[in-house]
Amino acid sequence: MAQDDLHILRIYLDAEATLNGVAYDAVLIERVLANLLENVAKYTPAGSLITLGALDDPAFDQVHLWVDDDGPGLPDGLHDSVFDAYVRGEDTQQRPGSGIGLFLVRTFAKVQDGSAWYQPSPSGGSRFVVALPRAVRVVG
Repeated sequence: MAQDDLHILRIYLDAEATLNGVAYDAVLIERVLANLLENVAKYTPAGSLITLGALDDPAFDQVHLWVDDDGPGLPDGLHDSVFDAYVRGEDTQQRPGSGIGLFLVRTFAKVQDGSAWYQPSPSGGSRFVVALPRAVRVVG
């Protein structure tokens, strides 16, 4: 990778966010995060700010893992379909890939009783979120 292809990575962790109590497969989560980071780096201009974060969502007893950028964002028609197999973003002729990265992100989240979605980033680009449920607690 050439020096001018680099991005800036920031990591944000909500003080309340923890994976304690979240039942997850470490191999699948590693692949989810790698796919999200690779995808964002591929579709944002060099020098873009990429943020990896974790946020506790006590209202739904979940932890949200997210990756966002300050790039161009997704066109309206791709917000949900970008998670379908073989769907790719714009300007795909110049970018390598098969269109299964985000499909695997959503599939691996669902296998763990979670979900994945797109939303516009507060910084103007894209945010991809993976929500993982906390383990069910039986009160007795």
